[in-house]
Amino acid sequence: MKKIIHIILLILLGSLFVSCSCMRVLNGIVKDSETHKPIVGATVSVMNENNRRDFKSNEAGKFSAYLHGGNKCPRIEANIRAEGFEAVHVREPKKQDTIVVYLKMTEQQFEKQNEL
Repeated sequence: MKKIIHIILLILLGSLFVSCSCMRVLNGIVKDSETHKPIVGATVSVMNENNRRDFKSNEAGKFSAYLHGGNKCPRIEANIRAEGFEAVHVREPKKQDTIVVYLKMTEQQFEKQNEL
């Protein structure tokens, strides 16, 4: 009986270590595709499995988004959007520390800007 209890405890303890979550980080810079200038205040919505968090780009267009990855630690996916620009969907690269994301101005914003 003691042997069975020890085996059950070992199985429970082992499953505890397997189910630990990890932290994933996505660093990047958001820029205008035409001017290559940083986009301030772009919303970076990161997600994987059932987790989602929102972050903003700073005055240099930089962001650092992080998310707990779950038990298999999948790569982060992100939707990046800013007012007057088309949203883009990106996935955390395997071997790159910082990504540069270029957003294209919407047709309406382009026309509005050319009216001035």
